Amino acid sequence: MSTNSRMIIFKIANEEYAIDINQVQSIERMQPVTAMPNTSAALIGVTNIRGKVMPLFDLRIILSALPKENNDDTRIILVEFQGKSMGIVVDEANEVLEISHDNIQKPSFTVESDTFIKGVATLEKRLLILIDIEKLITNENVKGDMEHLQSFINEELPSN
Repeated sequence: MSTNSRMIIFKIANEEYAIDINQVQSIERMQPVTAMPNTSAALIGVTNIRGKVMPLFDLRIILSALPKENNDDTRIILVEFQGKSMGIVVDEANEVLEISHDNIQKPSFTVESDTFIKGVATLEKRLLILIDIEKLITNENVKGDMEHLQSFINEELPSN
């Protein structure tokens, strides 16, 4: 008997990706972003979502897609892993699917040990690339940006 996982489906360029719904806090419309100094191009800045300052990473850049202007379809997917929260910016996110584990294949084509690809799901005429949020958040570049951002936030302002 096969088990199923509920996945959030999102698009970057013309490709469809999926992440486990249990790692998603919410999906938000694009918000105004404040750029942060001395960070990678993938960390586009921070934004305020319901009173909480969240780092925003452009998943388009992380996955080596061409940068794209934000539009009405652009979404922020708020994800969490081991107490770390962040927003990932995607072109669209508008579908939730139940995917049978029988339809998911482990990638045999990746060469990097820190790849974010958990597997590929085949659904009729669709291929969905499953993103591993744990590996995304613990990736050296993302982790470095998160640590830099945390130290920036924790710096005390000089008192008069």
